Amino acid sequence: MATGVANAPSVSEVDQVTRQNGNREGQRSTVSLGGVRRVLVADRHPIVRLGLRTSLDQCRDFRVIAETDNGEDAITLSRRLQPDIVVLDVKLAGSRSGVDVARALREASSNMRILVLSGYAQESYVRLMIDAGVDGYVLKDSPPSDIVDSIRTVLTARQVFSASLKNALAHDQGHTDPNRLTRKQLDVLQRLAEGNLNDEIARSLGISVKAVQIHLSGIYSRLGARTRTEAVVMAAKRGIVAIGN
Repeated sequence: MATGVANAPSVSEVDQVTRQNGNREGQRSTVSLGGVRRVLVADRHPIVRLGLRTSLDQCRDFRVIAETDNGEDAITLSRRLQPDIVVLDVKLAGSRSGVDVARALREASSNMRILVLSGYAQESYVRLMIDAGVDGYVLKDSPPSDIVDSIRTVLTARQVFSASLKNALAHDQGHTDPNRLTRKQLDVLQRLAEGNLNDEIARSLGISVKAVQIHLSGIYSRLGARTRTEAVVMAAKRGIVAIGN
């Protein structure tokens, strides 16, 4: 259940700001109340929520508008309050997991930022969250200042991942070949070779456009490519994909 909407504007205040900015329901104003970035925290552990709130309360540019330990409430509160960013754990109370929440929020809005803050470092969780369309994945054992910096990074439309997770995602277990692509990256790359746009790739693979962008970034890194065309040409020369199929 929701554990609180602390220091948050009332629903009428939120509606007033929404009307002033000409936004329809389900859309978010690009300017936060008073120029402060509005944060919603969804985590099962009260001590984590308290710690994050304490860190953000020390920053003039952040305001924690709501917190919850429950997946269903995270979706409801996010849709109602339209925060700039949702800080989300993988596992939540209730029937909706963090992955479910991320998918629901990404389907509803491409602008709302989603940062995973979790103690789960397993590659399987990270990949599920990437496919759900999150903007970053940071481990809870990171220093508080690094977590705050990660929130700021995600709010500038950049992606952020803990260093240890980058290493895990860069190489499959048991393999050291930097050109080895994951199954999902190969699927994305083949559709890229077929001339599909990001939204078309996302629809065909059942993932978000944000996830496609993250997979493309990984593809470029592994192949040493700088552009979509260069990645396709390099992959075709190595027999990884067939152009025009």
